[in-house]
Amino acid sequence: MPYDPMAPTPSERSAAYYIVGIGAAANLVLLSTQWVTLSSLVSGGCILAVATSLLVAVLSSRNDDYFRHVSCIASRFAMGIIAIWFCLAAIIHIGNGAQLIGEWAGGGLSGDNVTAGPNDWFASETLAITVAMAFHIRFFFERYRR
Repeated sequence: MPYDPMAPTPSERSAAYYIVGIGAAANLVLLSTQWVTLSSLVSGGCILAVATSLLVAVLSSRNDDYFRHVSCIASRFAMGIIAIWFCLAAIIHIGNGAQLIGEWAGGGLSGDNVTAGPNDWFASETLAITVAMAFHIRFFFERYRR
């Protein structure tokens, strides 16, 4: 086998998995912030750790083929979660539009329902945390599946 100077060393390979693992743990802490308030310093550090782990997993070209394969599968899974989120958001928006048309047809009378869906579930921060968690779950599922 020819010598490849750009091939990752075993320590570089283990560091990549370690960084993604730290990002997954930080993502769990961020997920808990949906119910428990943490200081902005802790939240900021966790957000930075999650961002770093996602960047290492997705943009790293100095890792071996197996790491890139697992990252690719996890990325596709996370994109699927975003697609499902868009479908649910579209249903809610269409429902709000239908309510608006009903109000116009009823002469401006509206019921007590101000919104047609749970807007807090569709906040951008909640979406980002959920998609990052889906990425990490699928990444480690795919890694330890065999």
